[in-house]
Parts: sequence; structure tokens; C-alpha cells
Amino acid sequence: MLQPNRVITLLISSLIRFFSGLGQHWLGIVMLLHVSAFMIQMKLILPFEVAAAGHIGSLASVLFLPHAVRVLSVWLL
Repeated sequence: MLQPNRVITLLISSLIRFFSGLGQHWLGIVMLLHVSAFMIQMKLILPFEVAAAGHIGSLASVLFLPHAVRVLSVWLL
């Protein structure tokens, strides 16, 4: 039977290998950029837009970073 600390160690090493492998291929880089841009959008930019424009800021974001990552990656291809 596997011990809990052994399972956690295996999980962490698997995640490290997974994320290090993502940075070696262009699709992984685009995926990481897309997720990080989405997090920046939701945590940093959207609160300012909602404060400035009210509820309409949450419906139609002026600056939607994940879309920019998608457009630029397709353009680069």
C-alpha cells in the first residue's frame, strides 16, 4: 500500500515533469500564456473595469488578454 507522503511526492514530480515538458513545445507555451492571461484578466483587469463602468464591464471586457494570445499565436503560425 502506498503511503500518503509517497503519493504526494509522486504527484509533485509528475506535475514538475508535465509543466517542464509544456515549455518545450509551442502549443504548451501558448496554453500557458492563455491560462496566465486569463488569470491576469480575471484578477487584475476586470475589477478595475467593473469599478469604472459598472456591471457592463463584466459583460463586455475592453481588454480581453486570452483573446489576444489566441490571435497572436494564430498570426505567428
